Amino acid sequence: LPLSICLILLILIIPPPPSLPHHTHTSSYPVLTTPEGMKCILLTAGHSSVLESEILADTSGAFSHLNNKPKALLPGPDLRPILDNWWDALTTTRQRWNDIYLVTNADKYKHFERWATARGFPRENIINDGTTSGTGGIGALADFDLVLRSRAINEDVLVVAGDMLFDPKSFDLDGVLRYFLSCGGELSCYYNMSEGEDTT
Repeated sequence: LPLSICLILLILIIPPPPSLPHHTHTSSYPVLTTPEGMKCILLTAGHSSVLESEILADTSGAFSHLNNKPKALLPGPDLRPILDNWWDALTTTRQRWNDIYLVTNADKYKHFERWATARGFPRENIINDGTTSGTGGIGALADFDLVLRSRAINEDVLVVAGDMLFDPKSFDLDGVLRYFLSCGGELSCYYNMSEGEDTT
């Protein structure tokens, strides 16, 4: 597929499956000469099994209202759903998107349908990977491949882990995209916490 990938906040980079071409040098990708013709994929298909078990184990009941809610729709530091901040960042950037897709699982699909209706996100762009908590997820890379195949994508793609926290006041998405356009290859962005760093 003739595409380059800009990956935001996926900490573990996994080699592409056999169905995707594997390049070891960024110079093998053509330089993107136009800011148009780019798509975005929001990955939100995790089953949050560890988080849900912790919520159920909490005896205080303080977090019971969050049970079974997708991680991307949990409140962030500003008390808004994490995904709201990503949606705002994507829709206010200078980048023109051909389409923005969201991939989720069968268990959480209805949650994202309701979110999409309230936020003006096109519901037809929500892709269900068909997995449940009983079957387990297929993984972020397989979900990415599912979107590429089901929507026949061959443009450059921004991939966002939709349940990752970020500070909307300091995160410069336009700067990331400008750098991506200039580097002529794949770009991965992540935050590496230092040892002993305060996570609060």
